[in-house]
Amino acid sequence: MMKFFFILSALSVIILPLLNKTSLAILFASLFFILAIFFSKPRFIQK
Repeated sequence: MMKFFFILSALSVIILPLLNKTSLAILFASLFFILAIFFSKPRFIQK
């Protein structure tokens, strides 16, 4: 699951700037990166 989000963030960084959507690339990359970290740290979610 975590690797999936890292791959998505990498792809958004590579592909979106080619489509002249640099701001979207930054947004999606940070979003997927945060999701990847969120899913990789389940012990912080559990109370």
